[in-house]
Amino acid sequence: MKIPDNFDSFILDGIEIYAVPDLIYKNQAGRTIIVDWKTGNPKLKEDMKQLEIYAYYCFHNFNSSQPITARLEYLKTGKKHEKVVFPEEKERIASEILDSAARMKAYLADKKENIPLPKEKFIPQCQERKYTNCKFRGFCPG
Repeated sequence: MKIPDNFDSFILDGIEIYAVPDLIYKNQAGRTIIVDWKTGNPKLKEDMKQLEIYAYYCFHNFNSSQPITARLEYLKTGKKHEKVVFPEEKERIASEILDSAARMKAYLADKKENIPLPKEKFIPQCQERKYTNCKFRGFCPG
């Protein structure tokens, strides 16, 4: 497996997408395996989306045309989850990445310069008990 020059990112429709998997290797059968270790509580749906982006990264940067095994390892619980991502899923994954980027860009006053809207345009989503360790909690009213 040749390591690309841009090891931590790829370009999709002119947008630089950062993807830094914990581990990528090929097993004895030649299949690409992605492993992502998680230290927090499982958020399976979100975490699997992240692994799909890593799989897209592999399809894109390694010109892989074979299925990729993506594995989550939750260190706190010892649980593991695995998913096989097929090359045919590339378009769906790319579409989801671009949709997410578009939602983020909606919060920019100047997309070219990456300047956000005024902070008054951002509605705090505060849940005091749930986010007691949130480093942005000081922005929440009350």
